[in-house]
Amino acid sequence: MGPYRTDVIIIGAGIAGTKAAIELSKAGISNIILEARDRVGGRLNTVNLSDTNDVQNLQKIDLGASWFHDCINNPLFDKYRNHKDVDFVFDDSSIGYYNKEQGFIDITNTELLEIFQEMSDFIEINYSDLKIENDISLKEAAYQYLLRQKDVLTDFQIKNAPQILRIFESWIGSSWDTLSARLITGDRRYGRNAFCLTGWSSIYNYELQELSNILGYKQLDLNELDTNNNLKLNCLVSEIRSNEKTNEITVSTRDITNNVTREYISKYVICAVPLSILKLKNNEYGSIKWFPPLTPSLNYALDHMSFCSLGKIFIEFSEEDFKKLNWKHEYYQSYFIPDTDEELLKRFENNGLNSYSNSNKEFHKFRRTETEITSPPDPTGFSHLMLLINLHKYTNKPILGFLTPNPLTEYLEKDPENRIWPVIKPLLQKIIQSDNESCEIADIPKPKKIINSNWTTDPLSRGSYTGATVYDDLDIAIESLINSDVYNGRVRFAGEHTHAKANGCIHGAWISGAREAHKIINMMNKPKL
Repeated sequence: MGPYRTDVIIIGAGIAGTKAAIELSKAGISNIILEARDRVGGRLNTVNLSDTNDVQNLQKIDLGASWFHDCINNPLFDKYRNHKDVDFVFDDSSIGYYNKEQGFIDITNTELLEIFQEMSDFIEINYSDLKIENDISLKEAAYQYLLRQKDVLTDFQIKNAPQILRIFESWIGSSWDTLSARLITGDRRYGRNAFCLTGWSSIYNYELQELSNILGYKQLDLNELDTNNNLKLNCLVSEIRSNEKTNEITVSTRDITNNVTREYISKYVICAVPLSILKLKNNEYGSIKWFPPLTPSLNYALDHMSFCSLGKIFIEFSEEDFKKLNWKHEYYQSYFIPDTDEELLKRFENNGLNSYSNSNKEFHKFRRTETEITSPPDPTGFSHLMLLINLHKYTNKPILGFLTPNPLTEYLEKDPENRIWPVIKPLLQKIIQSDNESCEIADIPKPKKIINSNWTTDPLSRGSYTGATVYDDLDIAIESLINSDVYNGRVRFAGEHTHAKANGCIHGAWISGAREAHKIINMMNKPKL
């Protein structure tokens, strides 16, 4: 089979690549999407939790993205906010806090909420304008805050306030050992967050349906899109080669089901693969070889951006077992706050003789990838931050969800069958006892079903989304990706990692796909002199 020619090759069938195809097709520009997975959607991945043929009781859950973020500045939310088949709930106004020692923590009466805000202000004032080489971790910043404010904090606040600051871990998906104090407070969000109850894949499918309609198809049919060379699944891109004489780009691929290779030739390429894949070195599975090599500005960008690993777990109980739990939890979300960091506290008590900033760049260099787990979680489950998503409150079904940051995510995803329940069970024990006025629960029955994400073990994702790690140069890196000079600008980059204000968000990816499509449209329509 010879090379297939088209105007634009789009690599990646996530929402960025699909939106790019929509805009190009509207403009009458031929294009094809190449997707390495055997499914569409990328990091949007909705699955059915319950094993039932009863559509009314079928519960969809998202192992990938779950929320519309920045709802006062989110055009994708605006597009679907009144859609009859899209249901959502604003869930970020009802949040509980629990730890191992107290159970429920009243963060208002203990002033921990105010102190959390003061710590955030302290970090923004003191570290947001740091030079990259002087960057420090969030943990170091918390330590410096304690030194600064120790005379106006109670012993309880000194022990617990830094741990409350770790809720940033659930936003980014990385440990506070690696999170950048310089970047973290600049990660501003605009408006409330809306949890999508109907599953994000439904919204993605509406986008794909829009593409199908533009192409003239009566209904969404992946086989039809494949037959007509609009979308190819199981199509792993291995090489991108530019011919400066013809101004053509050749994309070499391999079908992962049968190892058949094929070439695609175009004038332009929109590369919408995850940042983690762009960062791979040659010969790693999923890596892309570039001929000529990527430009220095792009290499700098990729070297100064990091990828985090937010994980998800969903557990479902039988109705009978759930009744035994006497579940009275009223919060939409609840944070399980980690135990007091004894190392931080010891250094603080030694009057700051040892600073975390003295732990040198090699520590952070090692931690940037977070590929090794040096200390597995405490079996009680309180040595790492976790976030409970109370799906029972959303759905009235015996279902609960959990978010985990790295390194806990990687630890759990390596052996979910043996590791997840021992970590989660004591958290549920504590929350049930607290909500039932400390009455003893004899035992918590094991859920009938546990489903978890596998983003860290999936070679085509290797994590979840863009991070904010010590020494990242995020603004410059994203600007380099947006203003791509690769092959005279004929290779464009899209995806959540290419949006300055909405990286890590679905709408950021969606916007970026439209942005890069319109750049190509303008270049193709530009008069030739």
